[in-house]
Parts: sequence; structure tokens; C-alpha cells
Amino acid sequence: MIEAQEAVLLETVEHLEARLRRVQHAVIGHHETLPSSSTDTGSINRPITERLSQLERALERLSGGSEVIQDLLQLCEMSMEAL
Repeated sequence: MIEAQEAVLLETVEHLEARLRRVQHAVIGHHETLPSSSTDTGSINRPITERLSQLERALERLSGGSEVIQDLLQLCEMSMEAL
């Protein structure tokens, strides 16, 4: 059971990394190199918390350098407040 949960967690993180790369490409025309287990065999041994932290930092850098992302985040925040 735990192995299945870990597999789902790893797959989820890989999907998040891939989505962030696509967003980066759409917004800035390229993407940062984010190690993922599908492209970097050493990342399999990296803790999930480290990978999530790296994703969070990359997203913060992206949002800090893009007015489009800042506007989208404001819209998201306003819609959450409306609920």
C-alpha cells in the first residue's frame, strides 16, 4: 500500500514539473531545467520535499518576472475570495 502511494506521489511531482516547464515555455519562451526522474536518474534519490521546494522556487521566479502570471494570480485570489 505504501509503495503504491509513493508511486502516485512521485508521478504527481513529475506531472507538476512537466506542467511548470510548459507554463514557463508559454510565458517566457523557454523553461528552466528542472530535474525529474524521467530525465535525470539522480533525481530519483532526491527527497520529494526537495523537489517540491524547487518547484515552488521556480514558480515564484516565474511569477515575479511576468506580469501575465501576476495578473492570473490576482484573478485567482479574487475568485477564491468570492467563494
